[in-house]
Amino acid sequence: MSGTTPVQLRYTGIDQNSIVVTDNVTGTVINPGNYNIVQGTDPDITVSGDEPWTITRIPGPEGTANTPVAVTGAGTLTGTFVYAYSYVNSAGESGLSPNSNSIVLTAQGADLSNISVGPAGTSARNIYRAPVVNGTVGQFTLVATLANNTATTLTGETSAATAVLPQIGIADNQTVIVSYTFTDQFYFEPTLFSDYDDITTKYGPAFDSDGNISSELSYAARIAFQNGASEIVLLASNSDADTDISTALSKLESDESIQMISVVTGGTSVHASLAAHLTSMASQGKFRMGVVGRDTTTTPLTAQQLRDSQIYNNEALMMISPGSFKTINPITGREVIVGGQYAAAAVVGMFAARDVQIPLTRKTLAGFTGIAEKRSATELALDSAAGLMVIEEKNGVLRVRHGVTTAIGNVNTREASVVRAKYDMALRLSNTLDGIVGIVAPVQDAPGIVSSLVTGVLAQLTTEQSISSYQNVKARLLPSDLTTVEVKFEYTPAYPINNISVIFTINTQTGDVSSNISGTTTDTTGGIA
Repeated sequence: MSGTTPVQLRYTGIDQNSIVVTDNVTGTVINPGNYNIVQGTDPDITVSGDEPWTITRIPGPEGTANTPVAVTGAGTLTGTFVYAYSYVNSAGESGLSPNSNSIVLTAQGADLSNISVGPAGTSARNIYRAPVVNGTVGQFTLVATLANNTATTLTGETSAATAVLPQIGIADNQTVIVSYTFTDQFYFEPTLFSDYDDITTKYGPAFDSDGNISSELSYAARIAFQNGASEIVLLASNSDADTDISTALSKLESDESIQMISVVTGGTSVHASLAAHLTSMASQGKFRMGVVGRDTTTTPLTAQQLRDSQIYNNEALMMISPGSFKTINPITGREVIVGGQYAAAAVVGMFAARDVQIPLTRKTLAGFTGIAEKRSATELALDSAAGLMVIEEKNGVLRVRHGVTTAIGNVNTREASVVRAKYDMALRLSNTLDGIVGIVAPVQDAPGIVSSLVTGVLAQLTTEQSISSYQNVKARLLPSDLTTVEVKFEYTPAYPINNISVIFTINTQTGDVSSNISGTTTDTTGGIA
């Protein structure tokens, strides 16, 4: 650190509360009053938190010109002493000035002069005194404070020493070590992961040493992996604010490989941002689905309040019920309660592990030991009827009661697997037909080419059982625009079996009824139809 020349720190995205500056030789921590660390501005970097940081040395009273001068005055001290002083600012205190001349006092005090005024921002100067024994200077301790930045003298210093010790400052041209935690410029960019260790390297471990969730992203990813996901795209947001979440979601718009999204927060306004994102993407022909969960760990909701918060009526959005679950904390080994947003992450992992037409109904969730909010059978049925994807506990196992979306109006929008298969069909048709956009073909052949490609995709989907069947594939050139081929078809989704109704009656038609001579035995036969 040379003079007051700023030195730029290597990394950006610094957590200012984590900064520690130490002496390069002794490892002693240096008081913040000796330096100033600030975040700069860079118009080329648009992500908040990525602006460069600099450290600037705040000069202490070093140098021969800042040596105080001591002479005898009135007081009660006896012994040999030297004096030094420091600058005090809003951040703390500087190191000490050079020692004053040695002064011998016999029932006397010391008058000090040549106490320098500090740099801008100095609010006081602390005066320290140290005994000199056999020519060796002892420990400095605080004896007075000039509570201003104007006085240059102190008269009759004779105070009892306090236990306050001086700080270690930064001398001119001294080397210091600046340590801190930081977030690099790619922290707020979407990143594909297939290994959990890579996730904790970037976002930190899921739990801290006390067993508290320290990285929501890492924990949500852990749950998604446990439930079958093999690859996950993670994206950090600056905060849980709606605008920050919307900004983060906009970064995912160009990635057409993303088919399922969850936000790791239990707030309804953020869920609305995800719903708006899904609707916007669908309007662009980019279909994806989302799963959200309320967090009722700190603010409980009644069953009806949870149903009332399901206002989306969006076939692309699923909402978990209830809003709190039990899990084992791997640090403490104790059972803890976590929010429904983590069950939503589990459901995303479950979808990722299955073909699009496979429903989640009756499928088991991993990573949880139970449900924190118990619901009666009637309430569970009401939750499902309201468009909530209910997670229920059966014989100690958590499972999806019914894989529904928030659009419960009809079976084609209600069943998550039907919607998911429809979106997959749309994506595969789009990718296939995109391959012939721009080719030149005879006008009379164009409809047949398109029809053949669409039929091929539908046949493949039928073979895979993503759809049950398709009919009436028809293609034509639009009379108003001979560069546009319109293709239509009908298809039957692969519907899951969700309900089985068993009807039976008692057959009252019996065989012969006979009695023995005593009338004590009756033989009656019947059946169930």
